[in-house]
Amino acid sequence: MRKRNLGLMVLLFAVAAIKVSAVADSGTAKKAAQQALQKAQQTTIERSINKHNKQGEEAAQRVFEKYQGEEFQQKLAAELRRLKDEVFTGVSVYAESQQAILTGKDSALALDEAVYVFISSSIPLMTLRGYAHDIALLGEINIKLVMRGFIGDMSKMHPTLTFIMEFLKEDTACDVSEVQCDRYMVEVIIEPRLFRLYGVESVPAIMYVHGAIPGSQTPGLSYVAYGDASIRYALEEINRRAHRPALDTIVKKLNG
Repeated sequence: MRKRNLGLMVLLFAVAAIKVSAVADSGTAKKAAQQALQKAQQTTIERSINKHNKQGEEAAQRVFEKYQGEEFQQKLAAELRRLKDEVFTGVSVYAESQQAILTGKDSALALDEAVYVFISSSIPLMTLRGYAHDIALLGEINIKLVMRGFIGDMSKMHPTLTFIMEFLKEDTACDVSEVQCDRYMVEVIIEPRLFRLYGVESVPAIMYVHGAIPGSQTPGLSYVAYGDASIRYALEEINRRAHRPALDTIVKKLNG
């Protein structure tokens, strides 16, 4: 597969929905990125103090002072700069690639079809890299890697970013802490609602869905294969039951 310096093609939005997803339109992607950064920069802590509770007042004061402190503000500013430089790098490139896939002739999956590969940090990196390689090879906008949540404390995004960058890099010897490695163009989303919507309790799980409206919380008809298997093998097994032309096309492409 031809190497391309893609930058980090993963959007991590720490919003109330705890959802990470790329945006199909490049202008919308840039706007969403800017809004996420502005929201983080404008975050304030309101002190709601119970005047009848001295202990509560002191605790609230300590939290407020820590937030306003120079050290905390410097760390926050540094993290925002890093997110802007690393996470949002190449957003428009990724979005334009998605749009090209949507309008291209090589897309096997229809808009109401999707393949979700449910993963976690407990899965071996070799398996995750295999998923990333195959998804990048297919170039299908509706095939996504899905995580249930952030690794560790949600307020600390670095462990999650490092984990994602490790399995997306094309060269396993490349040190992501030292240089910007070539990465597979794969969408990774953090979406606990998909786990709940389709009742996914263990990973890895590879699922094919059709008849689902994009963005809807109404599930489509789904077929799932559990276990440490390749995407090709899992979709072959699924299609013994689903009998979908799109899956035939995808499996043939993965077979080379």
